[in-house]
Amino acid sequence: MQQIQEPICVQDQDQENSSFVDLESSIIDKDTSKMPLSHTIPTKFTIVPRHDLSRISFATDKEKNIEHSSITLKMIIITVFTIISSPFIICDFYFALTDTSCVNQNFQQININMRTYLLVSAIINLCVVMIYNLSILCFVENVNNGVLLFLKIFETLVKIFTVSWLIVGCVMFWSFMDTSICAKNVHSYLLARFIIMLVSVGMSVLLNKDEKNDKK
Repeated sequence: MQQIQEPICVQDQDQENSSFVDLESSIIDKDTSKMPLSHTIPTKFTIVPRHDLSRISFATDKEKNIEHSSITLKMIIITVFTIISSPFIICDFYFALTDTSCVNQNFQQININMRTYLLVSAIINLCVVMIYNLSILCFVENVNNGVLLFLKIFETLVKIFTVSWLIVGCVMFWSFMDTSICAKNVHSYLLARFIIMLVSVGMSVLLNKDEKNDKK
């Protein structure tokens, strides 16, 4: 009797288990069918084609190359501008602080001497170089109009001061100073300095005129 009843019990148990599984699956199907689309679990992943990946990587590499070239160009401009401006700044400081032959001469016509003139020139030029270098380094394509206006006003003030201060120095050197008592190196530097500055200002004026004529 035991051997006959055991299979029957097993069969009954299997039927109960299968019916329970069917009931559970039917409940799950009903629940998931009622769930909104946003709560369903995705069964597939979106696969990006290889050619699209290559385009994305090419775009990022291109942007990196443009950024690196822009930084390199900025560093070149800063280096060239600093190299051109440094000799005047260094020599102005050097002769103003070390020369005792003629830069300390006082004049009745004007309340400054050549020593003060050279120190002021060196300090102003140093500040201008630093501001220009920072503006070049921080410059971006989509810059604010207020920043552009500030730089334009600053550039105009620098040009006005440079021309005015150059006139003062030329008048002082060729009209008031007794250059015969100056040391040879001091006289040579001051002469070369004022001639170079006059030529630079003249070329700048001519270039500005040509730009205005081109715009017209």
